[in-house]
This record gives sequence, C-alpha cells and structure tokens, in this order.
Amino acid sequence: MKRARKTRRPSEPPKLRHAAVVVFVLVCAAYLRSVDFDFTYDDHHHVVRNELVRDLGNLRELLPWRYFEREFPDQGRPLLVLSHFLDHALGGSAAVAHLQSTLWHGATALLVVLVAHALGFGVVPSAVCGLLFGLHPVNVEA
Repeated sequence: MKRARKTRRPSEPPKLRHAAVVVFVLVCAAYLRSVDFDFTYDDHHHVVRNELVRDLGNLRELLPWRYFEREFPDQGRPLLVLSHFLDHALGGSAAVAHLQSTLWHGATALLVVLVAHALGFGVVPSAVCGLLFGLHPVNVEA
C-alpha cells in the first residue's frame, strides 16, 4: 500500500526562501562587527604566521596522497585550512578573515533552516533553528 506523501502548500517555498535569507542577514549582522577586530589568540599561529597558507602553490599539500607528509596548523580541519588559503589570497588582513568567517557562518545558519525544513519542521520553527544555531553564544569560538 502506498503511503500518502505529505504535500506542502505552494506558497511555502517562497516563505522558506524569505525565512532563510532573513536568518542569513540577521546572523551576518550580528557578527559583522568583527570585521573591525584584529587577529587574536591562536589566529597568529593558525593564520598570520602559517607559511603553508601564504602561498596558493601549497594547495597541493592538501591532496590526499600528500596530506600527512608534513605537519601544519589545523591539519585535522581541511575546510578551515582552505578558508585560510582564501583569506591570504584575498589580502590576508584580519578584516578579510573575519568577513569571510561571518559569511560562512551565515551560510551555515541558512543551511540549518533548509535542513530543518527538509526534516519536516515548518517555516517558522526552521527559521528559529537557524537563528538558534547562528546566534547562540556557544558558536563564538567555533
């Protein structure tokens, strides 16, 4: 016997898109102030003085068969290392790094909205999930 598939109202996808964009904007707005901040704590080790990410030619070090030939900061987090490469490629300043980090965080909160909705939550609960993820202080050092 075929199960009836839950259908969403036709007006829901635009509402979902609007909610996701609102979550992205609110989360980015909350962290945008960090663009004026300088590098702190371990940023100097992981970003500023990290010779690996200063040269885009070193991207080949991230290939699977070369990945563990040498040690480098954040080796266990390859996407973070790629973002450090991008930071340096875009100028290497603290403002660039913080802006990029803010945009990634906003995009991740937007994805939380979409995943929550795909799991069956309504538009408003999905947006609340995205806002909780994006604005909760537990993510400040993440």
